[in-house]
Amino acid sequence: DGGGGDEAAVTGPGEAALKAAADALGVDPPALQKVMCEREVKTMGEVITVKKDAAASAYSRDAIAKELFGMLFDWLVLMVNKSLEEGPDSLPFIGVLDIFGFETFEKNDFEQLLINYTNEVLQTCFNQQVFIAETELYRSEGIAVDPVSFPDNAECIELISAKPNGILPLLDAESKNPKPSDVKFNKQIHKMHAYDPFCPKPHPKEAAEKFIVKHFAGEVPYTVGKFINKNSNAIPPDVVG
Repeated sequence: DGGGGDEAAVTGPGEAALKAAADALGVDPPALQKVMCEREVKTMGEVITVKKDAAASAYSRDAIAKELFGMLFDWLVLMVNKSLEEGPDSLPFIGVLDIFGFETFEKNDFEQLLINYTNEVLQTCFNQQVFIAETELYRSEGIAVDPVSFPDNAECIELISAKPNGILPLLDAESKNPKPSDVKFNKQIHKMHAYDPFCPKPHPKEAAEKFIVKHFAGEVPYTVGKFINKNSNAIPPDVVG
């Protein structure tokens, strides 16, 4: 809780949430509150404790939550893979691929970019397995097949993820600056991809806060403003320790 530059504090319903989280992690609630609401600054022979404001504490809370989610997800994937390895090799099975859908809303944020990027990669995987691999298999067996045309989204994937000037690498680079800014991040996108057909220019009135990606499913305008904050995964050092 808290506002503006006020010191952060856990109050009201937050106290119950803090206790539940601490119990699940096997730590004392005051210890968990401390790493979220305070930070230590080391000087010459001295360690100073500085109180965070509400915004900084919220970033620490969210970073811890992201890290825990990532670890839990990795563990879940590991357990699923182990369970699938058990049993005889001849064990019959049905493989199911369940993916989330392409997203486009009135206002699209960092989450939509990640979801749509994942769909782009899955679309490429689908193209490789269904169209290219199957066609090559038929030809290797002497079966005549007509050429199959399908949309190639490799350039869109490069726009988003290719280093060093893809959208996500540019975001990581800007996030590492001393004073990162969504405005500067957006300007870099427009500068680096001014002539990229997969990055159409938004209307001049919206260019300061938006960039557009031409996905295989259609064009999506993304609104900056929270990309830097949402891309931050820096958890408090005391959590790691």
